[in-house]
Amino acid sequence: MNTKKSIKFIALGLIASSSLLAQKQLQVKAFITQNNDAKLSIRPLFVEKIKSNKIWYRTKENDVKITSISTAKVKSIFFSKPQDFVDAVDLFDGRRYKAALKSFAAIKVKYDNFSDFNDSIPVLAALYELECLRKLKQYDKFAEVLEAKSFSKGRYVASDANKTQLEIYQLWIDLQTDENLPEIKQQYEAKWKAVKLPNYQRAQLEFIYGKTLEAEGNDGDALIAYAKAMNADFAGSEIISLEALEASLSLISRDEEVIAIRKLLDTRKRAEMKLKVNTAGYVRLLEASALVRIHNKLALSGLDSIGKPIQLDDNFASFGKYTKENTDKLLK
Repeated sequence: MNTKKSIKFIALGLIASSSLLAQKQLQVKAFITQNNDAKLSIRPLFVEKIKSNKIWYRTKENDVKITSISTAKVKSIFFSKPQDFVDAVDLFDGRRYKAALKSFAAIKVKYDNFSDFNDSIPVLAALYELECLRKLKQYDKFAEVLEAKSFSKGRYVASDANKTQLEIYQLWIDLQTDENLPEIKQQYEAKWKAVKLPNYQRAQLEFIYGKTLEAEGNDGDALIAYAKAMNADFAGSEIISLEALEASLSLISRDEEVIAIRKLLDTRKRAEMKLKVNTAGYVRLLEASALVRIHNKLALSGLDSIGKPIQLDDNFASFGKYTKENTDKLLK
């Protein structure tokens, strides 16, 4: 028997076995930049896990050797987004929030080995999960995600911009309890009012602020806050824009002066109506009409199953007829 040949075969068998294990291990391609701004490799590395302050990777997909580097020595990691993550984002961008929510929850579990780094795949999946919940107005589930998914315990680490969003999610939670509204208002005015933020975050904060103002009966300032919420990121934050628009219409519909002017217009009382022109109630009525027309033109409520724009509630939609042109006809 050729002993050297046998040993060679055994060694080859071990290599093949190790290679097979490497193939089965979940990997994500990534570029790793060290603290001195030098890339660890000019080619993508195959990261297998980020745990206990170390990043474990292979230089080739089926490489037998696995290497680690301390996260303390790493400035950034640029991950190639896996296809399932890309598909989930497509669902989110297509406003299919329920389906996206399910996908991101699964991704978070699947890529759990990559958690321990800023904005890693499971961290981003968890953030998208929270955003889906916000879009679906399932605020009661925020706390569960923030606690159970380790944001509060420090395991999931977000970038500064995303840390700000996490603070805003907490405000959404607090907003659901009336007793919290004065404190939220105070926090907005002390911390958030003057700070520069991305448009989508400013839209959320202005809407939240508007709700606190409305709760204390300050309808005029609440309408201003809702207008800011709509204008901050109208196309990008379509749900906030819709909520702010509906909140504005709801306030205006309860305005006693607006109610009186609508009655005059509907009963065609010209002489009395002339006395109301340019009053605050008249201006608000015209604003409500403009909001309804903006909603309808942009299909802000989305499309139904056959592709037609979803209409506002009848109580709000009826404001649409009170255009300046229509009121001017009565006043002639």
